[in-house]
Amino acid sequence: MFLQDIPLPIALRASSTNYKTFYNYRTNQLLEYMMRLFTWRGLPDSIPPHEIDIYLYLYGRCGVNKARLNDDLLAVVPEWTGCTNYLDIPKTYTWCTPIQSGQCYIGKTGVLIDNTMLHNSSYPLIHSTASRLAHIDSTIICALVNGRDNVAIKAATQKFAADAESYQRQKYNGIPSFIVDRGFSTIEIEDLKTQNSMNIRELLDSQQLILSEFYETIGINKTVEKRERLITAEAAANEQLLKLNINNMYMCRVKGAEEINRLYGTNISVECNVDIANERSEDPEETPDQRGDEDNDNEENKGSL
Repeated sequence: MFLQDIPLPIALRASSTNYKTFYNYRTNQLLEYMMRLFTWRGLPDSIPPHEIDIYLYLYGRCGVNKARLNDDLLAVVPEWTGCTNYLDIPKTYTWCTPIQSGQCYIGKTGVLIDNTMLHNSSYPLIHSTASRLAHIDSTIICALVNGRDNVAIKAATQKFAADAESYQRQKYNGIPSFIVDRGFSTIEIEDLKTQNSMNIRELLDSQQLILSEFYETIGINKTVEKRERLITAEAAANEQLLKLNINNMYMCRVKGAEEINRLYGTNISVECNVDIANERSEDPEETPDQRGDEDNDNEENKGSL
């Protein structure tokens, strides 16, 4: 069975190669990737495993409290209420679902979980990255199509322009075609005397750099740096800076899980699916060559014994 044999819910056609199509794809792709960063364990059946992270990424915060209709725990989108001495330290929040709503006191009748220490969502990052990637996707399509021809077709009437349009459409689909000049010299082909300045390889490299920037922003090293160009101290410093980003989101979730367990007696935990432990135990000032010499000395000492 092939894809065209399956009734798909999304009406994507072969001609759907505009910016909006690529933007929608990229936003879903980046959000899907971020949803794999953390795994929640021990959640009650009333809270879907993905619900908390969805709210954290899209709104920057998530509330967990009991429902008004029963004792089930709910994950909700909280709206801060009340006045305090500081704008970013609320005491209460309101919540609303399609069938019920209420107000909770943070730490007493509800738990407020943050995406970062500044309550920021990840949606602006997803939007910014998806916008740039979608522009590159559409630019690559444009470069591939426009690179097939470097001439412009002129027609005297709309009738002959339709013939020229049919010719261009056939060429877009990779079908050999020709133009019938019914009016004798009513169609002119003019050389644009320009070459395609957009290099496909450069566009693809830019695409990978944008994706690498996205990964590094959330704390994952996806760059293709040549390690021989970096000393060990620089490599270690870069890794630590990356770990600060994802560790920030992870610790906010751990704190939220601890608050839920304290308030409701549950056994909820959260795991980071990316290794953020410090695995580098070597001296950061020690170069790889020095470590290799030390290993050789140890082997010689063993042989002498």
